[in-house]
Amino acid sequence: MDKKYLCREFVIKMITSIYIRKHSYLVDNPLTLNFGGEYLYSFKEEGQSLIISRNQNEKYIPNFFNISESDSKIELLSAIVGENGVGKSSILDIIRSVFSKIIRSVFSKSEGFTYKEVVVLVENEGETRILYSNIPFKCYLEGKLLEEIGKPNNNTSSYQSIYYSPHFDLKYNSNYYESDYYDISLDEYIKQDLNNIKQNDIQDIHNELNFKNTLRIIEFITSDIFQQKEILSVFEIPRYEYASLIFKEKKIRKKRNKEIDFRNTPYKFRKIIKDILKKIDDDIEIVYNHLKNIGNLNKIVFMQDIFKNVVLKTILSVIIDMLEERNTYLDKGILENKESLNIEESDAKSLFLFFIRNAYIGRMRNYKIFKDDLFEDFLNNIFNVIDSVSNKSDISDFPYNSVTIKIKVENIKNLIELHREIVKNFMRYSNMISYKNINQYEFITIDPLGRSMSSGELSILNFFSKLYYFLVYKMPNLPNKQNYILLLDEADSGLHPMWKKRFIDIILKSVPYFFEGLTPKPNLQIILTTHDPLTLSDIPKHNVIFLEKAEEEKCRISSEVQKTFGANITDLLADSFFIKDGLIGNFAKSKINEVITWINENRNKTKINEEKLAYYKKVIELIDERVIKLKLSEMITELLPDNIFYNKVIDDEIKRLENLKKLKNDTNRYY
Repeated sequence: MDKKYLCREFVIKMITSIYIRKHSYLVDNPLTLNFGGEYLYSFKEEGQSLIISRNQNEKYIPNFFNISESDSKIELLSAIVGENGVGKSSILDIIRSVFSKIIRSVFSKSEGFTYKEVVVLVENEGETRILYSNIPFKCYLEGKLLEEIGKPNNNTSSYQSIYYSPHFDLKYNSNYYESDYYDISLDEYIKQDLNNIKQNDIQDIHNELNFKNTLRIIEFITSDIFQQKEILSVFEIPRYEYASLIFKEKKIRKKRNKEIDFRNTPYKFRKIIKDILKKIDDDIEIVYNHLKNIGNLNKIVFMQDIFKNVVLKTILSVIIDMLEERNTYLDKGILENKESLNIEESDAKSLFLFFIRNAYIGRMRNYKIFKDDLFEDFLNNIFNVIDSVSNKSDISDFPYNSVTIKIKVENIKNLIELHREIVKNFMRYSNMISYKNINQYEFITIDPLGRSMSSGELSILNFFSKLYYFLVYKMPNLPNKQNYILLLDEADSGLHPMWKKRFIDIILKSVPYFFEGLTPKPNLQIILTTHDPLTLSDIPKHNVIFLEKAEEEKCRISSEVQKTFGANITDLLADSFFIKDGLIGNFAKSKINEVITWINENRNKTKINEEKLAYYKKVIELIDERVIKLKLSEMITELLPDNIFYNKVIDDEIKRLENLKKLKNDTNRYY
């Protein structure tokens, strides 16, 4: 065995089995789920005891899924398959509920809340232990009373699930009274983003959601993980050369006389804010008047000045939004060094930075509102970008409240990082808790340029960018764990078949690197649901839970023998996904049956409707399955006085085979 695996052989930690004794809607009878660990488990109730038996899993191969060089290792990968509504997502919810706060006792049978009794087993350093149990039984394994090692929300627990779903399905989980902080699904991100889009921005809600999602993607593709590990190269995700930075000021509440309608901004800040805005508007007006009298050659220089002022105005509009948050600071604002301020001789940038450097809140101990070095660095960076623009096409025409700048992606990372730190600085003023979404105070919209992304590319980028964003920005505020169970609910949806073939491979090669920044570097386990045979062909069948519904039961494990790992796609469809009535679409099947029915109805007729005959010949010619096509052409020929149609079908098939042979010979000759 490889040396790098020897030291880890006895520290494998994974969820290996779940016993579902009762569930509101998933099962009528107890259900045992084995995920393909070192042992296979069975459960038997005796009085108030639960007897657990285990047998060695002869198909288990240690380190089978460890194909990356990361120090974080994927100890086990498992899949749950079955038809829609069979309970795949419900099983993922059971795992999530182990680590989430529940609004009421798990024994509550109140309407609207899922009632369940479950036992979750883990294999930990070669031993089987109970991770969670809410069954009021004593659990025994091989005559030994098992000891619980952790319950939901116990800080000593070393396990945690992370849930991802790409579907925007507006699910509401009534079992949780607060957010699952480890939920990185599309539903959860859209909910957070919407919560931070204010009503006065409602006309731009689509653009705002797009921005927030694109910002996460841009941050990911400029990250060291993406650039150095090249984890997405197998998917041929485009390397973006450019992106557009869009600065658009927030709407500022104004009175009828067009003065700012201040309500919560500290009194001593109001005048300088008005002075900055007036300076910006005056500068823009002066430059705009110059533009009317010059040619296009010099126009770009004057436009650059306008764009710098729009950037300042955009950031200031967010500051006003921040200061207008409900607070108790009205009479506690302090503007230091006012005696050194000369408004008439200051340009807009200098006046803005003076405010940033000298704004304080006076309480028991004065504290500085803004980290001025962040704002100075950001303005210097973005102004340098604006000054470097030489082509008019790289910078937008303007309204006064918006500007778009085209910038190389490799130069955008520093701006994004400074932008994020400034946003965090804004959050500190409002004393927001760490779990609050930070998007409310963002002032840049980012729009990738180049060719449009396909839905498959977006699907991949959405998953990886959400995982990256979560681990970089949210995980530091959450308790560290030694073991993470990544729950992927149909994460392969939307991918092209060629990408689905690579999906498991890229997950195994790339996901561990996302967790390397955590301390300690955790063990990983992946449990996924899928409807796709190409994804399933990469997973050994003893790592797959096959669910089915029977008329007399809600959910059960399929008793049929299935094929998965390296299996043919038609076998996977027929066996693993329980498609019993053929592997063609229902519409095509109905048309084929229609042809057969018509032929059988006309076998003994002396006169055949020529129009119908021509119609069904055309239907037969559309069929691409050769055996069915030849058989139907043979059957319909029995109604005719000659073999013209049948011979034509045969000739077409011969030509097709000859063309295939020629293509194969040409290909061999080329190589």
